[in-house]
Amino acid sequence: MEINVINLPVRTVGGQALGRVIGVRVEPATQGVVAYNVATHRLLAAMSPTLIISRQRVVELTTKEMVVEDAVVPSSAPAPAA
Repeated sequence: MEINVINLPVRTVGGQALGRVIGVRVEPATQGVVAYNVATHRLLAAMSPTLIISRQRVVELTTKEMVVEDAVVPSSAPAPAA
Protein backbone atom coordinates (compact mmCIF):
# COMPACT_ATOMS: atom_id res chain seq x y z
CA MET A 1 0.00 0.00 0.00
CA GLU A 2 1.22 3.51 -0.78
CA ILE A 3 0.35 6.50 1.37
CA ASN A 4 0.82 10.13 0.37
CA VAL A 5 1.96 11.59 3.69
CA ILE A 6 2.05 15.23 2.60
CA ASN A 7 -0.67 17.18 4.43
CA LEU A 8 -1.56 14.27 6.75
CA PRO A 9 -2.58 15.44 10.23
CA VAL A 10 -0.16 14.42 12.98
CA ARG A 11 -1.12 13.73 16.59
CA THR A 12 0.49 12.11 19.59
CA VAL A 13 -0.61 8.83 21.17
CA GLY A 14 -2.08 10.97 23.95
CA GLY A 15 -4.25 12.85 21.44
CA GLN A 16 -2.39 16.17 21.14
CA ALA A 17 -2.68 17.58 17.63
CA LEU A 18 0.77 18.62 16.40
CA GLY A 19 0.16 19.82 12.86
CA ARG A 20 0.45 18.48 9.31
CA VAL A 21 3.24 16.76 7.38
CA ILE A 22 4.86 19.21 4.97
CA GLY A 23 7.89 17.22 3.91
CA VAL A 24 9.89 14.01 4.15
CA ARG A 25 13.64 13.63 4.72
CA VAL A 26 15.13 10.74 2.76
CA GLU A 27 18.48 8.94 3.03
CA PRO A 28 19.77 9.07 -0.57
CA ALA A 29 21.78 5.83 -0.40
CA THR A 30 18.84 3.69 0.74
CA GLN A 31 15.98 5.94 -0.40
CA GLY A 32 14.46 5.28 3.02
CA VAL A 33 12.53 7.80 5.10
CA VAL A 34 14.66 9.32 7.88
CA ALA A 35 12.25 11.90 9.29
CA TYR A 36 9.08 13.87 8.65
CA ASN A 37 8.80 17.68 8.66
CA VAL A 38 5.61 18.78 10.40
CA ALA A 39 4.19 22.32 10.31
CA THR A 40 2.83 23.00 13.77
CA HIS A 41 -0.51 24.52 14.68
CA ARG A 42 -0.54 28.20 15.58
CA LEU A 43 -0.46 27.54 19.32
CA LEU A 44 2.69 25.42 19.04
CA ALA A 45 4.32 27.67 16.43
CA ALA A 46 5.65 30.03 19.11
CA MET A 47 7.98 27.24 20.26
CA SER A 48 8.94 26.02 16.79
CA PRO A 49 7.07 26.50 13.50
CA THR A 50 8.36 23.18 12.15
CA LEU A 51 8.94 19.89 13.95
CA ILE A 52 11.31 17.21 12.69
CA ILE A 53 9.98 13.83 13.74
CA SER A 54 12.21 10.80 13.19
CA ARG A 55 10.62 7.74 11.68
CA GLN A 56 11.39 5.80 14.87
CA ARG A 57 8.89 8.00 16.75
CA VAL A 58 6.03 7.11 14.38
CA VAL A 59 3.64 4.66 16.06
CA GLU A 60 0.99 4.45 13.35
CA LEU A 61 0.64 5.68 9.79
CA THR A 62 -2.66 5.45 7.92
CA THR A 63 -4.26 7.21 4.99
CA LYS A 64 -6.03 9.47 7.52
CA GLU A 65 -3.31 10.42 10.04
CA MET A 66 0.13 9.90 11.52
CA VAL A 67 0.37 9.03 15.22
CA VAL A 68 3.66 9.65 17.02
CA GLU A 69 5.00 8.94 20.49
CA ASP A 70 4.25 11.44 23.23
CA ALA A 71 7.16 13.74 24.07
CA VAL A 72 9.55 12.40 26.68
CA VAL A 73 11.92 14.12 29.08
CA PRO A 74 15.54 13.64 27.96
CA SER A 75 17.40 11.19 30.18
CA SER A 76 19.97 13.87 31.08
CA ALA A 77 17.24 15.99 32.69
CA PRO A 78 16.71 15.58 36.42
CA ALA A 79 13.68 13.51 37.36
CA PRO A 80 10.76 15.48 38.78
CA ALA A 81 10.30 15.33 42.56
CA ALA A 82 7.72 12.79 43.68
